[in-house]
Amino acid sequence: MKNRQFLLALISCISILFGLICVVWSFISSLQTIWGYIQIICGIIALIVWASLGGLSNIKFAQNKRATKSYFDLFLYIGLFVAVLAAVNYISYKKPLFEFDSTEQKVFTLAPQTVQVISSLEAPIEITAFFLGGKIDDFKLLDLLNRIDRISDKISFKIVDPEKNPLLAEEYNIK
Repeated sequence: MKNRQFLLALISCISILFGLICVVWSFISSLQTIWGYIQIICGIIALIVWASLGGLSNIKFAQNKRATKSYFDLFLYIGLFVAVLAAVNYISYKKPLFEFDSTEQKVFTLAPQTVQVISSLEAPIEITAFFLGGKIDDFKLLDLLNRIDRISDKISFKIVDPEKNPLLAEEYNIK
């Protein structure tokens, strides 16, 4: 029974970890998916089941042993370190303190006029881009859209596959 409880706790922690990785990746790559959230919810449900089966009492018993306590503390500190690292990474992605463009012509830097215009927008703007397959293959364009997205919350992007949504493509005269 204790092996099954340990396995359930391990599976729930792994599910939550991969769910968090999926959620962070969806923010970074601009792919909107709910699978990360579903995985986190399943991991939390598995943790609740584990706790209801007496898993917490096993931890209290195991903490009395010196070696188990030091391993438990080690995993706790590693988990906290990973959580803090993920939070810092997410915050630095959304609000970078500085950006460094090493190209001679400053290709990856927005012009000050562009930043000023985007920052001073009063009404929200939605940009609709039409790409076959519904995804952007051009890295430079995706990077530009991400840099604009970080400057202002008033600009949103919608990527549309004209083959899957022909009425919208027809409305914008996309052939």
